[in-house]
Amino acid sequence: MTSYFRSPPWRLALIGWFALGSVVCVIGCLRHSFPVQFADVVRLDGRGPGAGALSTREWMEDVHARLREMLPPTDKAPLLTDDLTTVRGRPRDVARYFQINRAMQHSLLANSSGLVHTAQATVDVPSAQLEEPWPGFEDVWAPIEPGFALSGRIGYARRGDRVIDADCIIMLPGILADKNVSRTRDVCIALRDAGYHVIAVDLRGHGRTLQRYPDHYPTFGILETGDLIALSEWLEAQPHVRETGMMGFCWGANLAMLAAWEDGRGDDTRDVSERFTGRMRPRNDRPHFRAGILAFSPPLRFERIIDQTTEREWTFLDNPVLAGLQDRVRLRMKQMGYRRPCGSLKRLMHEEAERSPWGTTDVVSEGLNYLRLMPHAGKTVSNKLEHVRTPVLIVHAANDPLCPAQDVADFMSTVRNPHVAAIVLAGGGHDGFAPYAGNYFYSLVFNFYDPGLGAAANLARRTAPVAHAPAPAR
Repeated sequence: MTSYFRSPPWRLALIGWFALGSVVCVIGCLRHSFPVQFADVVRLDGRGPGAGALSTREWMEDVHARLREMLPPTDKAPLLTDDLTTVRGRPRDVARYFQINRAMQHSLLANSSGLVHTAQATVDVPSAQLEEPWPGFEDVWAPIEPGFALSGRIGYARRGDRVIDADCIIMLPGILADKNVSRTRDVCIALRDAGYHVIAVDLRGHGRTLQRYPDHYPTFGILETGDLIALSEWLEAQPHVRETGMMGFCWGANLAMLAAWEDGRGDDTRDVSERFTGRMRPRNDRPHFRAGILAFSPPLRFERIIDQTTEREWTFLDNPVLAGLQDRVRLRMKQMGYRRPCGSLKRLMHEEAERSPWGTTDVVSEGLNYLRLMPHAGKTVSNKLEHVRTPVLIVHAANDPLCPAQDVADFMSTVRNPHVAAIVLAGGGHDGFAPYAGNYFYSLVFNFYDPGLGAAANLARRTAPVAHAPAPAR
């Protein structure tokens, strides 16, 4: 039989354009909202997993054993924390295990399922218009520092007409996004209805926060980590709020982990420029985010994405996800009135830096040291997550078209902190876990934050606190 790959070039081009047109048509007709179906959600009880004093890694193993039947059938089981390394402690070859072509994950032909789930979860582009109200939520302004507050949309869990005492989960947006995203709305409503308070926020320089404070430009995490710590303290001062936790997708996942590091790093300032310390929020010993942190599809090697968006302008046929990201970068530059709008994330960071409190692009390289989670281009990084003192769970997909799952294995091979766990699922694309396996996704989220059986509750029951070793550079 004649192989398509031995066909004339014109035929291959025709097949490619036909596939592209088909995918574009399909994506345009896809669902982009995935509300919870409570009848299909599994909640833990005191007789099963989570009832002991488990580390976050042990908790994830026990809970996954109960939930795994909710995942779509596949030949390859997910990789949990211990599965991501070999017996010698080296990173496992994730692509080989899942039998995927790592170099083709961005391709429409090779990874259609990952791209479809990604589109279903991330296709919403933040609107310049004010968001429509969410049922049962109210808009608030959370004071961060004198003359500056964050726009938030908060929903309080109730029993009948009465607000109950509960933890409050902070929902973080993806890169260059605000809270006006279908995924954010669906998850926030689900958390509220499951018995948790929840707040979705517009970070500095985005959404309603930008509209009210146009001179407070984003710093991609340098000042935002302090903003989140201030938000946590403000929330815990409100009636009926016990602890706070965080959930982030994509860049929001990175930001959540960086905020957990900022909370626990103490006097370790190796990745903190002296230029930043005078402007950052003053430190205190109060613990934050004690309800735990869920990090979905974090770009652990985000500097690679910066390089990719700077090297060239991508087309939808070449790389749909990078092309979509560049469209968002270009739109941001146009909206902010920056000169020569383009798709380079590096250019955007320099434009924002010129308008930051430091007023110079010199802060970009120093800022990358603060934001870096993994080595890049010969630049080392300290093991930031060794300082984390709250449960952190990284959830990733083997077919993520933007952030290779191998990064998770490489990353976890260096993390000894038992508070930090990870799982790599066979599917879900980038952030598309609700489209891929909605019942598993919501069951995992609700149980992770469970005040009696969740990861944080187990950590609180551990009799011997974990002694953190100093974080060496790697």
